Amino acid sequence: INNCTVLCVLHLISNTSGYGSPWVEDGGVKIQYQADYKLKVKQISNWEEGNGETKKRIGHTVQWEVAFNHLGPPGDVVTTYLRYGWGFDDTWEIITLGIDLGLILKSGAWFQFQPTVGELVKVQGQAKLHEFFTNNQIELDLLYTNIKNMAG
Repeated sequence: INNCTVLCVLHLISNTSGYGSPWVEDGGVKIQYQADYKLKVKQISNWEEGNGETKKRIGHTVQWEVAFNHLGPPGDVVTTYLRYGWGFDDTWEIITLGIDLGLILKSGAWFQFQPTVGELVKVQGQAKLHEFFTNNQIELDLLYTNIKNMAG
């Protein structure tokens, strides 16, 4: 109604009684009913770039389990990319969605993308594709618009 999202950060404590869930939210249940989404961290893994001696950790990949949301059923798993010195890397997530939906063609380590103006962009490695979209915000916005249109 107010075009806003309420985000609640809850503290989980161990349920030592042996009954019910092994984890319980601290602070009562009133605040929980105000939340639009409830996400639980399912797995955190290192996000690394390069290989061999050039391998460097650039952040974390976080998988969230959707406990509930107002858009669909619970149980989905959502992956976000947390880059050091950057925060949540929405550009990387848009690129990943573009690959999954076939808007960016992938063949091995090569990626192809047809921009609105200019020749076909062909790069080796997702990091180079990320660099292209970081330097071309208009193309990133167009890709995001196409993803939203496909989602309905």
